[in-house]
Amino acid sequence: MKHRPRNSPSNGDTSDTGRSALWRTASHGARGLMRAIGLALPGGCGRTRPAPRVHGHRRASGGFQPVRLIRALLAAAVLLAGGPPLAGAGATSPGQVATQPDAAPQHQKLRSVLILSGVQPGLPVPDAMVANAVAALKNKGISVNNIYAEHLDIARHGDPASRSALAAMLRQKLSGVDIGLVIVPNIASPAVMDFLAREGHDILPADTPVMTILPEKSNSTWARERPHLMNVPARPDVAGTLRHGLDLFPQTRHLLVVTDTGSGQESPVAQAAEALKGLGRHLDVEHTAALTYTELLQRVSSLPPDSLILLSTFYQDRTGRSFIPAEVAAEVARRTNAPVLVLYEAHVQHGLLGGSVLIPNRIGQRIGEIGFEVLSDARRFGAGADAPIIPPQPMFDWMALQRWGADPDR
Repeated sequence: MKHRPRNSPSNGDTSDTGRSALWRTASHGARGLMRAIGLALPGGCGRTRPAPRVHGHRRASGGFQPVRLIRALLAAAVLLAGGPPLAGAGATSPGQVATQPDAAPQHQKLRSVLILSGVQPGLPVPDAMVANAVAALKNKGISVNNIYAEHLDIARHGDPASRSALAAMLRQKLSGVDIGLVIVPNIASPAVMDFLAREGHDILPADTPVMTILPEKSNSTWARERPHLMNVPARPDVAGTLRHGLDLFPQTRHLLVVTDTGSGQESPVAQAAEALKGLGRHLDVEHTAALTYTELLQRVSSLPPDSLILLSTFYQDRTGRSFIPAEVAAEVARRTNAPVLVLYEAHVQHGLLGGSVLIPNRIGQRIGEIGFEVLSDARRFGAGADAPIIPPQPMFDWMALQRWGADPDR
């Protein structure tokens, strides 16, 4: 007895392999049918032959065989109804590369990941980084049950009592969880690192590695042994943004740097001064760190001619009032009487000019990929870590360029 192949269509196989076998079977049956009824095979694959003339009964071993004809007809019907395997789930269209998640080896049990954001949910830049980091980890095979993403909201509730209560909540929540890596995706503020160094020093074991996404390395004083740190800086490109802006507006004589009272990162005012020195440009430079929010909005709407604005992140004015940087960007776009350069992709969407911007989606994806490499021991902590993960990219709003009379050919 001949055994039927395992991928034969009659055994219920609905995979691409099974469908291909079904199509080949139908194809051969159709060819036999075409020969039987005297049709030419497609593509010149056979010769036209006359239909056999039937004279009474013929032997089953040759000539006209009704059973074979019925089988051929059925095969042809299957061919016409289904055809070869179609592009769909599990298939790719022409020019498309099939991709599969890089799942962790099944024999390897990976530990959990803790992502700590220092701000509340709803902010475009931090949200994009966290969401894309989680997506990258899941795509690599990390179960969502092993991913803990916490929005600490320290920017609004940074008083000692709130920080102590937050540490107690995390201590209880993470009790018994095997955390193998902490990711701190805060570009704007090192407040989370300061929290981990002080109130949260005993939330996790001391040897838990911590990966930071800070413009500069953390200088926090730790209450106990400093953990293993990997800093993957994502530094706003003040110099590149100013270079593009001055190329577009070479007549610029005045620069206003919109910044807050200080969030722990390197001052954008100092970075701007250094960049202008490197470009050989001498501009009148002022900043908004000593202004209230109302005074800031008044200033951006009353600048002298030939001015440029550089918008950094603005979380708090001198009165201690808190703000959302994206909302500040939108209000500045509505009030300004001068072109506004920005450092983040999300702010370009509010109608501001643009610049050499950081793209949070790509940053988040890359830190998720690096996190998986750390968990799976494919990357040693500190090995090649202190390098930019995604370089800033020039991005400008075409309508804003036209509005302010920029020369994009420059």
